[in-house]
Amino acid sequence: MKRISLLIGLVALIAQAQSPSDIRFNEISVVRDSSGMAVEQWIELYNTSCTAIDMQGLYISNDLSNLCKYRVPQGTYETQFQPRGFAVIDADGKAYNGPLHTPFSLDESAMVYLVQANGRVILDSVAVPQNGSMHRASNGAGEWSAIELPTKGYSNEKSSGVGNVEKFQQVDPYGGGIALISMSVVFS
Repeated sequence: MKRISLLIGLVALIAQAQSPSDIRFNEISVVRDSSGMAVEQWIELYNTSCTAIDMQGLYISNDLSNLCKYRVPQGTYETQFQPRGFAVIDADGKAYNGPLHTPFSLDESAMVYLVQANGRVILDSVAVPQNGSMHRASNGAGEWSAIELPTKGYSNEKSSGVGNVEKFQQVDPYGGGIALISMSVVFS
């Protein structure tokens, strides 16, 4: 009976962990040519959780009065967000170029908002740079700063020489992951 209760609790914990609120803006870029025309505009999202999340149905908008401007498409592999993974959406106003292109462009935007599927709750927001790229100091968290070389689709964090134990402690500070691993070994 204890095993069944523990297993039900574990399943509930995992189901709760798969939440779109674990998705954050991670990097943003507006690159202009010598005439001032925006030639590259994109937003990078980051899944802060240790579980896969389907980001379909979330919204991205550049208008606080219309938070439902762009809906992340359903039924595409690009919306399957891997644990600690990245997704890039072109915010170029060219929605006709594919499902991961927004109908608005960043060069006409001051702010960008990531909105829950209900179209009302803002999960994250970021100011749009006029020319250049910005990223968070740590993937999915921390302060925003300007950068010279974007890391589009890759980690913002530089290798720090930190060992595996320290990295695991950063990812799993409360020991939930090691507890799950231990329980799976015991129950198998």
